Amino acid sequence: MPMLDFNDFNLFVQLVNCGGITAASQVLNQPKSSISRRLIDLEENLGVRLIQRTSRSFIATDAGEAFYRHCLDVVAAAEHAEVAMQQRASEPAGNFRFSCPTVLGQVVVAKLLPRFMSIHPKINVIEHVTNRAVDLIEERFDLVLRLHEQVLEDSTLIQRDLCSVQLVVVASPSFLDAIERPNQISDLRKIPGLDHRETGTVSTWDLRQGDAPYERVQFQARLRSNDMVTIRQAAIDGVGMAALPEYFVKEDIAAGRLERLLPEYGGRPAVVSVITPSRRGVAPAVRRFIDFLIAELPLALSSSYGIH
Repeated sequence: MPMLDFNDFNLFVQLVNCGGITAASQVLNQPKSSISRRLIDLEENLGVRLIQRTSRSFIATDAGEAFYRHCLDVVAAAEHAEVAMQQRASEPAGNFRFSCPTVLGQVVVAKLLPRFMSIHPKINVIEHVTNRAVDLIEERFDLVLRLHEQVLEDSTLIQRDLCSVQLVVVASPSFLDAIERPNQISDLRKIPGLDHRETGTVSTWDLRQGDAPYERVQFQARLRSNDMVTIRQAAIDGVGMAALPEYFVKEDIAAGRLERLLPEYGGRPAVVSVITPSRRGVAPAVRRFIDFLIAELPLALSSSYGIH
């Protein structure tokens, strides 16, 4: 049996929808004789009668009804494919809303976002910067950037890990000049620290050298704050040592405002992920932003701020 092409399916859908060859010829803008000949050829190729036709009636047979349902699926799939390709080829436009952690937003995304918007002038963006764990669905975000140490457990969300960020222990040179500089990890227990967790009775960091097992270090927190900008400034001003993302303090280290303690040690890396509600139904503007982040965010961190 010869293989059918798309025109065969579309022709039959129009014949059934229009209820006859004359009406279908007007919709398809083809001569009635051509449509009649194609219907006969289609029935011969399939080996079944699809339409019972007389001078007064034009009715699909049982086989014709079954074939019509399959034709609808084929035509709909082709139309969806065409729309998808048109959307991909056309310039994306519209609004989307996203959330990201404060430091990541202020230090890195703030430099990337204007470039994205200059590339896509018809896209409007609403950015929500917060350290709070937002509810992507309830608060109607199109996507969320998250910085986390553990796997996100919500199975209803789609997670794409972009890169990981190293935590380093730092303090101001003047602060270190006033105390005995640490030579080993156990020395950190004697040094006042700054904790980015605002609650808790015990402050700890998990540090390790290379691929060795992590060692838990307990320290006395002089300041607790969930604002890393405050923690960073307190470290620069000599209040105590702090464990902060390397991208956030790399320029301070280069400028001599901060010094890295035990540089062979690092904390547990935090993963930067982009979270969306579903794999399907993502607007073209949102998809372009996700693709932009996948390509540019790891590069921005590695070239400017330090990432591992």
